[in-house]
Amino acid sequence: MDTASTAWGEEWQGRVDELAGRAGVVILHAGDGDGLAWEVRRVVALDAPERVILSLPLDAGRKEPSRQERYEVFRRRLGDAFPRSLPEAIGHCQFLYFDADWTPRLLGERGTALPVGESERATVLRRLAREFKIAWAPRWVRVSVYVIVLFAAAWLVETLLSSV
Repeated sequence: MDTASTAWGEEWQGRVDELAGRAGVVILHAGDGDGLAWEVRRVVALDAPERVILSLPLDAGRKEPSRQERYEVFRRRLGDAFPRSLPEAIGHCQFLYFDADWTPRLLGERGTALPVGESERATVLRRLAREFKIAWAPRWVRVSVYVIVLFAAAWLVETLLSSV
C-alpha cells in the first residue's frame, strides 16, 4: 500500500472517531466494506448502545443474494463484535436498534410499537419509520384498528351529545 492511501486511511479513521464520539446517533450499514469491521468495533467500543442504529441490507436484484442472505454474511462476519447476539432473521425490517444493555430490536417488527420519547434516537427512529413507511402492523390490522377507533369516537360523541 502506498503512503497516500495509508495517510488517507488514518485520516478517515480519525474523522470517524471524531464524528462518532460526538454524534447523537450513529447509523452503520450492515454491508461488507473493508472498513466496516473497524467502524463496527469502534462504535461498539464507545459503549453507547442507545446511539447505534444498524441499517439492514436493501432489497436485492434478481441475481443477487437476498437481503436475508446478505444479512447472514454480515452477522457471521461481525455479529461477535456486538455484546449480545444479533437476531437470526430480519424479515421485512430495514433497521435494527439497541436497548441500553445491547439487546437488539428490529424497527417495524410486527406487533411492536415504534419507539416513543424525546431522545434523539427515538426521534430518528420515528423519522426513519416515516421515511421508509415502516408501520407497527400489517395494513389490514391498522385499518381495522382505525375503523374501530372511529366508530368508538362517534359513539362517544353521540352519547355525550344525547346526555346534554
